[in-house]
Amino acid sequence: MIVLSAGLAPDIGGKRKQTSGDLLIYSLEDLKGCDFKRFRDKLSDFSCKDKLPIPRGKLENADCISTKNILIDIYGEEGALDVTNEVFTLIGLMGPANDLQERRAKNAKLKKKMTHDRLSDFRKEHKVSMKEEFQKIKEYNSCRGETVHLQKRYIKLPMRKGPQNKKGKEQELSSGRRHLQTMEKIPSDGTSPTTIQAFFDPDEVGCIPKIVVLEGPAGIGKTMTSKKIMLD
Repeated sequence: MIVLSAGLAPDIGGKRKQTSGDLLIYSLEDLKGCDFKRFRDKLSDFSCKDKLPIPRGKLENADCISTKNILIDIYGEEGALDVTNEVFTLIGLMGPANDLQERRAKNAKLKKKMTHDRLSDFRKEHKVSMKEEFQKIKEYNSCRGETVHLQKRYIKLPMRKGPQNKKGKEQELSSGRRHLQTMEKIPSDGTSPTTIQAFFDPDEVGCIPKIVVLEGPAGIGKTMTSKKIMLD
């Protein structure tokens, strides 16, 4: 039986994913001198959940980069963005708050697309790897390193779909030749002829099988069939 089972990006439009630190720097650098001072002042008495306000002395002479680092160290990357946006709103800087939200949304969309593209590349690489693994087989009497293409040795087997009854199990223990002769007869046990292509067809309620079990006597070709399925 076999069971198959890097530096700052210049801009969101540049098609490069940005870090939370990048987004914070852009937002803080866009502030005017007085607005940046107001931001740091409000930040020094702003409490977020279980976090105490940032000590005023740490923010008094902090520039944009230092402020960004302080925010990330205390609140984490996503938390720093949330706090920055909330402080912007509290001091009435709705323009910077909206710009930050828009940048975050675009960055999240780009991140999702990049993840999808990366998974797509992984799938392609995996398929190539599987093809290389299964398209060549080693024969028992071959020399070291010698292989043959699976398609040249694969023989299409007569197969039936459905559970075996007791008689069918007994026949499975018989020789391969007798088993093939039995398979070619019209079945009386409710099974039906099938093909590899039909293994993963949806059933009567539309469910696609996740597992296929191949049964038959030893040496009948179950292993070769499973390799053919993987190659296909």
